[in-house]
Amino acid sequence: MSGTVLALAAALGLGARYAWVGGEIAAGFAAKMTCSCAFVSDREGAACEQELAAQGMGWVRVRLDRQRRVVDATALGIRRATARYQGTTGCVLE
Repeated sequence: MSGTVLALAAALGLGARYAWVGGEIAAGFAAKMTCSCAFVSDREGAACEQELAAQGMGWVRVRLDRQRRVVDATALGIRRATARYQGTTGCVLE
């Protein structure tokens, strides 16, 4: 029984670690892709969110600020990333 509990605890720990790292990657990807879609390709925010969802990233929340030319993304409610449009350079993660 204690072996089962230990295995379960280890699995939960590894799952949490992968969620933490994966959340950071997902937030960065969503911020960069949405920024490029909105500002480089000059598409509407709704179209960019649909494209993101089609890539399996609909679970990442994005907030598009056209005035500041910034996209903030949040994955799992805890991991955040910001991409900013830089003109001829395109979008870069901050």
